[in-house]
Parts: sequence; C-alpha cells; structure tokens
Amino acid sequence: TSEFVAPTSLTALGYHLAALPVHARVGKMMIYGSLFGVFDSCLTIAAAMTCRNPFISSFDNRDAADEAKKTFAADDHLAILLAFHQWSQLKRTDGRKSRAFLRENYLS
Repeated sequence: TSEFVAPTSLTALGYHLAALPVHARVGKMMIYGSLFGVFDSCLTIAAAMTCRNPFISSFDNRDAADEAKKTFAADDHLAILLAFHQWSQLKRTDGRKSRAFLRENYLS
C-alpha cells in the first residue's frame, strides 16, 4: 500500500505564509505586494477580500450600482482599490464631499 507522507519542511514562501494569521491566498498577495513595492495597494485589496463587497446594490438600483463600479475598473478588486483611493483623498480634504462620493457611487 502507498501511504501519503506529509512533507516535513516548508519552502521559504511557505514558512512566511505560516507565520501570517491570514488565509494563504491573502498572505501570498501581501508578501508579493511587499516584494514588488505595492504593499499598500495589496493590503487594501486584502482587507476588501475579507469583508463583503462595499458596492451596495439593492434590487431596485442594481444596474446603477454596477455601472458606478465599472466607472472605476472592470475588475472588482481594482474597482474597490481605486474607489478607496478616491474616497480617502476626498476624506482628507472635505468630509461632505467624501460622503457624497459614497452615495453617488453606491458605496457603503
């Protein structure tokens, strides 16, 4: 009979992933983001992956919410990242405009 024998050593990437208290997919993105110099953006996307979608869409306005999301990017993760960057810039300058931005773009 052939029995499965688990490997006793980890790769360098596996060692670092094992030390992170996140899902391996999220950890891998964080590590590679750090290596490629885009850690902040990867961390924002990783945070978004652990929560529900910030684009609000009720049955009545689902099409409008989808269109609002597409104005940022076709990809969901990239749309969330770009929306977050725009919102955070507005929040630093004018709180009222940042709230209006959230409403207009169907963001929670």
